[in-house]
Amino acid sequence: MPRVGDGLTIERLARYTGEPEERLRDWEERGLLNPARDGMFSPDEVDRVRLVQLLLRRGIDLEAIAERRRAGTLDWLDDWPFRETGGALYSLAEAVEIVGMELSTLERFRDAFSSTAPEDYVTEEEIGLLRAWKTAALAGVPEEAMVEMIRVYADSLDRVAEAEQRLYRFYVFRRLEAEAQSSEELVERAKAATDQLTPIIEPIVLYFHRRGLIRAVRDDIVMELAEQTGLVPRAETAADLRMAVVFIDLSSFTPLAEAMGDIAAAAVLERFSSIVRSSSAAWTGRVVKQIGDAFMLVFTDARSAVACSLEIESRASREPQFPAVRAGIHWGTVLYREGDYVGSNVNVASRVANEAGRHQILVTAEVRKEARDLPEIEFVRIGKRQLKGISGKLDLTMGGPAIKHFKQAPGPQLTPALDYTAYDWAKPGASRRSIYRYVWRGIADPFMEALDFPVILSDDHSRAQTSAVSRRDPGCGGCPRSEVRTGVQGAEPLAGGFRGCPPEFKNTPGGRVGSTAPRLPAGAEHRSA
Repeated sequence: MPRVGDGLTIERLARYTGEPEERLRDWEERGLLNPARDGMFSPDEVDRVRLVQLLLRRGIDLEAIAERRRAGTLDWLDDWPFRETGGALYSLAEAVEIVGMELSTLERFRDAFSSTAPEDYVTEEEIGLLRAWKTAALAGVPEEAMVEMIRVYADSLDRVAEAEQRLYRFYVFRRLEAEAQSSEELVERAKAATDQLTPIIEPIVLYFHRRGLIRAVRDDIVMELAEQTGLVPRAETAADLRMAVVFIDLSSFTPLAEAMGDIAAAAVLERFSSIVRSSSAAWTGRVVKQIGDAFMLVFTDARSAVACSLEIESRASREPQFPAVRAGIHWGTVLYREGDYVGSNVNVASRVANEAGRHQILVTAEVRKEARDLPEIEFVRIGKRQLKGISGKLDLTMGGPAIKHFKQAPGPQLTPALDYTAYDWAKPGASRRSIYRYVWRGIADPFMEALDFPVILSDDHSRAQTSAVSRRDPGCGGCPRSEVRTGVQGAEPLAGGFRGCPPEFKNTPGGRVGSTAPRLPAGAEHRSA
């Protein structure tokens, strides 16, 4: 079969791009395409046609495109160092013969990496890729594993490339555009900046790939030895892994974003992302994905997952203008697919996180069993919960510091005095257990004992600290929002009630309209764990 060669006739260019021949000739006359030589277009014109198509779909007319082309601002295809290598196109039959690969396998690989070449031809660069996968096959890597790896490479590096280009446009090109006195100067300075940045891209990618590979090998050693020593059962299938899965996010982040505005909310999200990533790295976890303020993390052991979640919550609670953190953790077998983790146990972790409230880190019984010997952490049962989309009920547990971790002394009445300041709130176990609420009262009162207030704290209360536990507003009695959670600082009483108290609770004896419950005497403490 004859080789396609280095050029495309206008008929082939029309077939590959879906544009009529007449329209392509018009674009050539307008200067949108490089002129054909001896009736043959360069294979690069396929990408140029696709760019014009995209611009037209966006609503930019041909004259505006032609003007930019004349100004040189669309000439990046001619000298962009990372464009696809030019050269010959090969028919599928030629590629099969060159690589020594079955046609069905070749087509499956090209489908996996979403080839940008015409569907019935293979580029020079793709021939090199196919040869690499042939080498992997000879090393014993099965076809399904190679296809999965191709998709991971494609998806991950697409994100890398997108970030590179977006950040270049936001922080380099926009500045050059504002400073340049003419379009010619802009093109020249942009090209100079690109020439400076291009050589550093591949070393950076290789560095992070090498670092990630070292971490992955280390995790595999841990998981393999855990199976060999009988700590966990051997996986039934090759892609099954025993992992702790964490879903963690900011409670009420959406209304916060609406109130603060996108820019301020983005700053909060950036800080939260930094906390999550540094903490997960410190506890040898991995960020699988981020969607908005929600993160999915995985760990090879449940102890690290719990400790990391408590550390994230503790660090976030000390940040100004931060909503409360909540998390759900589950331990079990997950299925690894294309850089992600899937399966019913992942769904369980997600549903457990949805059950969590402000400052709550909920774990399943499986996690409690694996992490029960964590120092200075107490797991409190909160009963079985029916989770949406999950058959049966799960026994959820709340983790956090126990009463025994605080120094106690006799109080003025029934309530003992606790020295919260002596506790190390920087420890991973310093998180509040706000889902399991118990209250110490200075005097016995059947009405208050029977009353079950829902604890809904404002952001100011959720960041109140230990020094404020016993500080109550004299004009505010028993309001559920005046209960200060363990481990929080900075809540200040205001005239007429704590900041955030609903009007019906302000200056009300007993904390509720019409309540005859007596006020707590000075020194008595409300506590939410």
